[in-house]
Amino acid sequence: MKDYFLHCLINNWDNRAQAKNNPTEYSHVHYDWDVEDDVIKSRQWYDYNGEVYRERTHSIDVKDDSILLNIDQSGIVVEFKPAQHHIGYIGKTPEDTFTKNGVKVHTTITLDPYTFTSADQGICPEGEVVWGDTPGPFVFKPTE
Repeated sequence: MKDYFLHCLINNWDNRAQAKNNPTEYSHVHYDWDVEDDVIKSRQWYDYNGEVYRERTHSIDVKDDSILLNIDQSGIVVEFKPAQHHIGYIGKTPEDTFTKNGVKVHTTITLDPYTFTSADQGICPEGEVVWGDTPGPFVFKPTE
């Protein structure tokens, strides 16, 4: 299960088509995943300036029928389960997930070899959306 999950995840992704079709709602973002010395790494950057705005390391644990993707710097975990009518995985943060600053995190990811979608939202204690105020998930495809 872990090997197929990594097969789906480790790729160079971008949302070029989505950003082109709806540029006022979605920036063109690159999201690359790779493995170096048994460490899973991700990098994100905007296409318009090429500057990396987020780099993270990750680790994976397998628990029963789930894959736990740990975002090492934040302590946040996304739990992936095999999709029932799909060839990939659906991942979510547990309901009680908060950042170190007290922001509630809602993340839902779908992943297969052809598509990586990510809906990620942070809500502060006052109930305001801090990040992730988009009309839907980012839809990434393998970079051409």
